[in-house]
Amino acid sequence: ELRDGTLGTKPMGAVKSGPSEDQKDLSARIFGNAAGKADEKQRPSRIIVRDAYLVVEQGKGDFFKNTDLPFTEVKTEVVIDRVTARAMPRQMERVPAGAKFNFELVLNIHNEDQEAELVTNTFAALQLVQNDYIGGSGSRGSGQVAFHITKVEERPRAFYVSLGEEHKKDVTSDLQSLFPK
Repeated sequence: ELRDGTLGTKPMGAVKSGPSEDQKDLSARIFGNAAGKADEKQRPSRIIVRDAYLVVEQGKGDFFKNTDLPFTEVKTEVVIDRVTARAMPRQMERVPAGAKFNFELVLNIHNEDQEAELVTNTFAALQLVQNDYIGGSGSRGSGQVAFHITKVEERPRAFYVSLGEEHKKDVTSDLQSLFPK
């Protein structure tokens, strides 16, 4: 299961527990793996995450007015040496709380895939990220995100073959029960 905490046993550079090499694991079926040679065990990712663009709404971006740089703030933290009581300040640049980003996530479904399982578990993965954090310093208040899904489209093979917009289907209401809360 994607949520069971399964870790691979093969180290990847500085990462001591890389992704699972078992192609049957749900995480490998959704996020792919780079196990073995390309023609043996490797599995491509089914998910593509596009760039997230900062949304700057006129009159609504008040959280940017007190930032150190145009769209980011500098947070200063101080580490105290427990033996000498010496202060060691450090700074981290981050996006202020309340910033909004638009992004697109694509889930590719292939003929051999179990579509319902991949769709359900992709939404479950978004919920897990929302309950945790992205990047480093989550235990210090950075990286918390909330997803607000506005549209889900299904684009079957016919859409790409004929490039016809009429083949695109809005399935937002069909999947709304799966959206992260």
